[in-house]
Amino acid sequence: MGMPNDRSELQSVIDFFATPLIVDVLLAVRDGRLPQHCPELCTYGDAIDTAIAALTAAGTVTGLASPSLDGQPLLILTHKGRKVCELVERVVDFKGLDSPTTHPADRVAIG
Repeated sequence: MGMPNDRSELQSVIDFFATPLIVDVLLAVRDGRLPQHCPELCTYGDAIDTAIAALTAAGTVTGLASPSLDGQPLLILTHKGRKVCELVERVVDFKGLDSPTTHPADRVAIG
């Protein structure tokens, strides 16, 4: 099964694995954590490596050799990756996600 030629590898990964994986990997890298070692990402299995490869190909993440990480590269965000994280934080209110949810009747309509 091939991908259409007009779709990027990153978009294909997002379509297959969903946006939360991409966001979680980017935020883990931003915070200096190895995505493969993050408990919240363990359910994704090998998809994490695919997401990292796609993010690297898209120019949002880069790897630096690190002998202290058992051969795994130390991942860092590029300028483009930092911009993506900034945009994600503008769109998603992570602090609001930690608060208890309200009953739907208590929510105020927007607009």
